[in-house]
Amino acid sequence: MIKRLSVIIALGIALSLSACGNTAKVNEPIEAEKVTEAIESTPEVTEEPETATEEAEELSVIYADDEEINLYLNRYNEVNVGQEITADQFEPYKHHGSVHKNQIKLKTEETTISATGTKVTVYLECKDLEQYKEAFLRFVKPFSDTDIEKCWEQVLADATRVIEFDGFSTETSKFNGNIEYMSIYGSIE
Repeated sequence: MIKRLSVIIALGIALSLSACGNTAKVNEPIEAEKVTEAIESTPEVTEEPETATEEAEELSVIYADDEEINLYLNRYNEVNVGQEITADQFEPYKHHGSVHKNQIKLKTEETTISATGTKVTVYLECKDLEQYKEAFLRFVKPFSDTDIEKCWEQVLADATRVIEFDGFSTETSKFNGNIEYMSIYGSIE
C-alpha cells in the first residue's frame, strides 16, 4: 500500500514539473522565432581575415598528414629554388612495423624530417663531410637567415655536441674528426 502511494505521488510530481515550463501564451512568438527575427534583422558584418589565416591558405600542400612538416617543406622550397622537395620525393617514415605520419624520409638521401608539436627536426646521415655541408646549408635555411656558412664553420670547430644558433640548434655526433650523424632542429614560422 505504501509502495503504491509513493508511486502515485512520484508520478504526480513528475507530471506537475513537466508542465511548469510550458506557459507560453498563444499570441507571443516562441523562442525560436525570436532568435530567427534577431538574426535576420542584424546587419551583415564583413571582417578582414587574419594574416595567419591568409598565409596558411597560400601554402601549397606538399605533405597533408602533418601541418608542421608541410610548413617546413614550403619554407624549404621558398629558400632553395631549383632544389625543391616535391611529394614524390619522400614517403612517411616506417619504423617497427608502423607508419609515423609526423615523420617523412626522403627517397634520394638519408634524410628524415620529423615534427613534434611546433618543433621540426631534420636528421642527416651523409657519407662524407662535403655531403654534410651541402645538406646542412640547404636544410638550415628554412629555420634562419643568419650567416649559415659561419654556423657550419662553428659546427666543425666546436667539440660541443649541441650548439644553439639564432633560430635553430644542431646536434652532432663526431668520431675522429668525422661527422657520423647530425640533426638540425627549430621552430618554423
